[in-house]
Amino acid sequence: MSLPEPIRHHRHVRLTVLGSSGGYPGQGRACSGYLLEAGRHCLWLDAGSGTLARLLDHCSLADLESAWITHLHPDHWTDLPLAIHALALGAGNRSTPLPVFGPSGWSASMGAPVRWRLEDAEPVFTAHELRDGLQIASGDIVVEAIAVEHGLETYGLRTSAKGRTLAYSADSRPCEALHRLADGADIFLCEAGTLAEDSPLHITPGQAAEVAAGAGVRMLVLTHLPPTGNPARVVELAQARFLGTIELATEGATFEVGS
Repeated sequence: MSLPEPIRHHRHVRLTVLGSSGGYPGQGRACSGYLLEAGRHCLWLDAGSGTLARLLDHCSLADLESAWITHLHPDHWTDLPLAIHALALGAGNRSTPLPVFGPSGWSASMGAPVRWRLEDAEPVFTAHELRDGLQIASGDIVVEAIAVEHGLETYGLRTSAKGRTLAYSADSRPCEALHRLADGADIFLCEAGTLAEDSPLHITPGQAAEVAAGAGVRMLVLTHLPPTGNPARVVELAQARFLGTIELATEGATFEVGS
């Protein structure tokens, strides 16, 4: 059976939420993962548990320009080895290796299933490492990696396409880099993984809203939400500090960037 064709508007830039559960998948939910489309160009941002199947509802592995892993906590990458294994089995019928970007040593850290594929005579992916300030053009989309603070090497991703900007925080405690990342973005996709103001690893909904307000973003989309909890409370806490549009990143939600 053929895969469904995504609806692609060549002048539009679209974000689709594949998963937004923080730490581990909640019931019926997937971990962090997002599809960014600009015309015919598709990027997979983080590949948490459950996101591969949701990705394939929108595009095939052959459609991907690249995949991006922000850091090595497992809720952000565990579907990537499975996607690489699928490519090795011929899924998607790619004609070129898939470029994959991640923090230092990411391919070695993911173990044998990834290492085996790098040892193939014709590897199905190429491994690239991120660094702070690195800018890469992937199709029509330019991605800049910005180092944030999360207790291990972690990069937020600032993407630009067709004059529209999506800023993705990855996971981070409050830090100056988040302001640089979000500056003037059409959409700030920001984690809100804790309610503890003094968390050493994560940002609260209110703190995310403060960054959004200070950076002058148009829309704040809150993600990496606890697997259990009250989403309405998350929005309420953010609304107290940001007067712009606030949305929750629920599985399957789509947002037009800069619409």
